[in-house]
Amino acid sequence: MLLLLILILTVVFVLQAIAFFTLLERHVLGITQNRLGPKKVRFYGILQPLIDGLKLINKEQLIVYSVSPTIFLGVTLMRFLLVFGE
Repeated sequence: MLLLLILILTVVFVLQAIAFFTLLERHVLGITQNRLGPKKVRFYGILQPLIDGLKLINKEQLIVYSVSPTIFLGVTLMRFLLVFGE
């Protein structure tokens, strides 16, 4: 049980570290390239990793012609939230 708790905490900390390093990278690139970085976007860039994830979901290359696009994107968004929302 303790090993499972340590494993879960490790995964959570690694995922958060990746999100913050991505935020830091975008901030540094925004400063060096003189463009809008996460600090100049809404809420001081806190929501930037979530917005990037939604943008990647929207760039999905798989096109299915026999289903509703709303349901298709809804299921993809639900899958994203189930994986990263815990």
